[in-house]
Amino acid sequence: MDVTSKTYKIIIGIIELFLGVPFIGGIFIVAHAWMPLVILFVLHIVGIIIAGREYKNRTGHILGVIGNALGWIPVLGWIFHLAIGIILLVEGLSNR
Repeated sequence: MDVTSKTYKIIIGIIELFLGVPFIGGIFIVAHAWMPLVILFVLHIVGIIIAGREYKNRTGHILGVIGNALGWIPVLGWIFHLAIGIILLVEGLSNR
């Protein structure tokens, strides 16, 4: 069932977009000692597994792993969170 992968991508995409909001996302990440990056790193690995089992596109989750590994770099992290959020929402809302 591809509903699991689609729903998972939409939820993670919304979280990534929240973290991509200038200053608010950064304050949230720093206030929680960068744990949101670690949690999202793990959630993207789980997303790769779910998408792989359903033979769905894993690009957004692979970029999410890379982006959250580099997310501690201020401007780069902001750009990655926005890009990954958009990619995951597009993948989650597409019919393929």
